[in-house]
Amino acid sequence: MARSPNLVETVKLHLSTTPQVIAALDALARTGKFGKTHTEVGEELLRAKLREVELEGWLNPTPLGARARR
Repeated sequence: MARSPNLVETVKLHLSTTPQVIAALDALARTGKFGKTHTEVGEELLRAKLREVELEGWLNPTPLGARARR
């Protein structure tokens, strides 16, 4: 079954990483907890780390943090 379109505006980000990182993201994707693909898992983990960095005071409050506190 096809996924519904994403209602949140997105932009592309190109990252290069090692095969070991992709393997770890793929392993997490197989669990389905953070996403279904290594790309989805990477995005979710990046978003979580940005929230953590913001809470630690390293980043001024952002719309991402405001959404996380709802």
